This record gives sequence, structure tokens and C-alpha cells, in this order.
Amino acid sequence: MKSIERISNQYLTQVNLHEKRKSIIDIQCIFDESIQSYKQTLENFGLDISFNFKNRTNKRFFFNELVKTYIQMLKKNDYPIYFFRCELISNDFQNPFIKKLKSIFGISLLDSGMDLSTLIYFYEKGYSEQVEIVDSFLMTRNGKNFRKIKKFLEKEGLFYLYDECVDNISNKMSILMH
Repeated sequence: MKSIERISNQYLTQVNLHEKRKSIIDIQCIFDESIQSYKQTLENFGLDISFNFKNRTNKRFFFNELVKTYIQMLKKNDYPIYFFRCELISNDFQNPFIKKLKSIFGISLLDSGMDLSTLIYFYEKGYSEQVEIVDSFLMTRNGKNFRKIKKFLEKEGLFYLYDECVDNISNKMSILMH
């Protein structure tokens, strides 16, 4: 029997595969949490809530919220994080942000035609196709070096996130394992 823990709340759909010491998180959750944070910050400054990303400032500000959410998620997890995206609900809004996250942080992303809970259900039941997909996905590593991450965070004025992110060796290792 596979040791699998499902965690679900308002913003997070996560599966911890304990025997593999890995976590799979639905990337939609990071976007949902970032959108809420983005809206809250705009409201706090008395600005209109706008998702007009033709405006570079809005786009940059949202991406910074996305990076903060990603780093906070790294800090909360005991295992290296792998990301999942259901192709049925993926959209053009997310694609440029995901591409940028992949470029800077080297995240691993599994695209599937089914949702995460269905994929994990089939994985648990031992369906060979899903077991092979999940196992081969969890073998991938796209870690980036810290210089590139630090350079990006400094450029964006987010140096404090670098310090938060690499506070201790376990955080460093979890970033490298992505």
C-alpha cells in the first residue's frame, strides 16, 4: 500500500507521497492564493483591482506575489515540491507566468488531462500508465543555481525573499530538488 496523504483547503491541493518523500501540488492553488494576495494588496493601497497585464507594472506586481506564494510554499513543505496542472483548466493567463517560474526556479510541472485527485487515485490503485507517469515525473529535477534566483529577486526588489528562501540548508536542498 502506498503511503499517500492528501491535503486540501481553500487554496491548496497537495498530495504527499511519503514513501518517495515528494509532494505534488496543483499549481492552480498557487495562482488562486496569489490572486487573493494581489487583490488584498491593491485594496490596502486604495488602488483599483485590475488584471490588465498589458500594463507592465500590474504584471510585474502580480508575478512578485506569485513568487512570494511559491517561496512560502517551499518553506512550509517537508518534501521537495513538484507541480501539477490539469490541461482541461489551464489557460492563457497562467502560461507566461508558469514559463517564467520554470525559467527562474526550474520548477517541474506535470500536465495531465485529469485532475490531481483522479491521477493519484489511479496511481494508488496501481494503474500502470498512471504509476509510470507519476514515477517518471518524480524522477525529473530541474534545479537552478542560487545565483540566478538571487539575481532575479534582487532585480525585482525582493532580496528579503532570498534570505527567507535560503535561511537554512533544508530550504536550499528543497529548491535544488525541483
